[in-house]
Amino acid sequence: MKPATFTDATFEAEVISSDRPVLVDVGANWCGPCRLIDPILKELAVEYAGRLKVGKMDFVPLIRRRSDTAFKACRPCCSSRMEM
Repeated sequence: MKPATFTDATFEAEVISSDRPVLVDVGANWCGPCRLIDPILKELAVEYAGRLKVGKMDFVPLIRRRSDTAFKACRPCCSSRMEM
């Protein structure tokens, strides 16, 4: 089992309205340091299948659309290299 992919369009249904706890890794798909956690997410998705929903969400569109400083602070490895 691999981690789910969450988007702005699916976030409400997949995360907010989920019937089980959700672990969301928010990062940039193109960022090397952000991708380092991928093997851990895959392991967690397998180990906790049916008990925990594990997924990823690309935060670049969120930053560009909302200019949310909370998202900018969550991954300084890549947000500092983005053009806003």
